Amino acid sequence: MNIALFTDTYSPQINGVVTSTLILKQELERLGHHVYVFAPKLKGQKDDDDSTFRFTSVPYPFLKEHRIVLPLSRQLRHFKKLDIDIIHLQTPFALGFLGLYFARRHKIPVVHTYHTLFMAYLHYVPVLPKKILEKYAQTHSQRFCNRCDALIVPSTQMKAHLEEMKIKRSVEILPTGIQTPTLDSQKKEAIRKVYDINPDCPNFIYVGRLAMEKNLFFLIRAFNTIKKKVSNARLFLIGDGPIREDLESQIKYFGLQDSVVFTGYVPYEDVFYFFDLVDVLLFPSKTETQGLSIVESFAFKTPAVCINQMGVQDVLKGQKGGFLVEEDEHIFAKHAIDLIEDKALYTNKSQEAALVAKAFSAEIMAKKMIAFYKTCIRQKTTV
Repeated sequence: MNIALFTDTYSPQINGVVTSTLILKQELERLGHHVYVFAPKLKGQKDDDDSTFRFTSVPYPFLKEHRIVLPLSRQLRHFKKLDIDIIHLQTPFALGFLGLYFARRHKIPVVHTYHTLFMAYLHYVPVLPKKILEKYAQTHSQRFCNRCDALIVPSTQMKAHLEEMKIKRSVEILPTGIQTPTLDSQKKEAIRKVYDINPDCPNFIYVGRLAMEKNLFFLIRAFNTIKKKVSNARLFLIGDGPIREDLESQIKYFGLQDSVVFTGYVPYEDVFYFFDLVDVLLFPSKTETQGLSIVESFAFKTPAVCINQMGVQDVLKGQKGGFLVEEDEHIFAKHAIDLIEDKALYTNKSQEAALVAKAFSAEIMAKKMIAFYKTCIRQKTTV
């Protein structure tokens, strides 16, 4: 099968959509399919083959790490020769619309994965009133989704969100799968030393962008509560983003400078070493469509404490592998402390986490995706 993925964000950018797209591409290729990617040109990009088509992009003025793509290229003249069977849109922006154009022009079935809860990102467009932005975001999503043949969401909550928006297309729940690497013991020890991860101390971790929508000021307040009970606790913030300086100020206010470590962005494959080296994942975000980093932490038997909202509810269904709690820093902290202090509880949650992770195998999810593609192709040809 020849598959075209259209995305306005791609490597070397680091975010959930990029991770999901890369994993999908790799697993589909491993199953013997040919995958073409249409993505923005980016500094530092390294494409190993001729199946990735890059387009000129410019920085988004209010958030430099994101790009506005100009979907123009002479390469597009050869699109028909690729003999694409299905088009899969990862983003509803310039390249997403380009994918819709080719789908209509060549009568190719087109599906879209609704990765992002856009209402949580309106603060990145500070030039217009919030009500206008909310109306535009909803209208844009409705129009884009209804131009596709079918939709994919990573969680039950996102399906409900689309239903509330009165999307007319069928919606399939297909989470992003995880690839669990085999860790090198020497590299693991090197990372432990570089970041001074002391196995005799309770080590907590957050993985993701340092951004307003991730609810990280809540996390620092909760960790401050943890520190009052567990004096040698440490928190590792894996990632970077626009609110780092503000977080540093909050950490200084609480006197936590020696207990909170900012790693900045680290290579994706290195994140798994951190999961294996620490004790508990703290995940405060209320806007996650899935919470992929939670599943990745589970693969290394690292339990999690999460806010009981959105996509993480599917991952921690029945409190398996950790705890889903209300947005109360004291309750959040208490569950984190319980995991550290109760060895039997920790062992139980770790074992649960490993079982949950197995259900999110990238190979299993890729096979489900292929089955979904075939259904969409069959329905398109019978219409």
